[in-house]
Amino acid sequence: MKMKVKISLCLLLIIAITISAICFKFYYPHNKRLVNFFTENETLMTEYIDTFNKDDFTDKYDDDELGEVRLFEIPKELKEKNVTEIALAGSNLFFKINDGGAYYGGIYYSFDDSYAQTTPISANAYDKDFQEVRKGILVKGKKNTGTDWYQTEKIADNWYYFEVHTA
Repeated sequence: MKMKVKISLCLLLIIAITISAICFKFYYPHNKRLVNFFTENETLMTEYIDTFNKDDFTDKYDDDELGEVRLFEIPKELKEKNVTEIALAGSNLFFKINDGGAYYGGIYYSFDDSYAQTTPISANAYDKDFQEVRKGILVKGKKNTGTDWYQTEKIADNWYYFEVHTA
């Protein structure tokens, strides 16, 4: 009898963990829009990186707690692809994309090929309450309300997408 109870409890635990993992995966889904944007515009974005000179920046400059943030002029070719902002923060160059989603996000190039835990594109992303729940997923506070989260995922060597959802 005790053996059956132990087996039943183990099975229930395994089922609960599996269901939790599946729900978590769907709750923070892979962003196909941004990945498709990158796939369609990889050559254009790579050309921008190849000619990028961080000493050329506009008069917009911010020295935030996270370090230097420089906003760059957007070339015509990228504006036509709905790139609305380009910002450099540390070793990451962010391209904000207006893709019609109910979030803000984009693509970034990481010169040291590591994911960024914040984005300079919006002050909301600097919120210190964001805590990592798994690599590339950060949520606001210890108990996420489901409305405030930041996600980043690698899509190619040195290239990542990011998205921020805030209420």
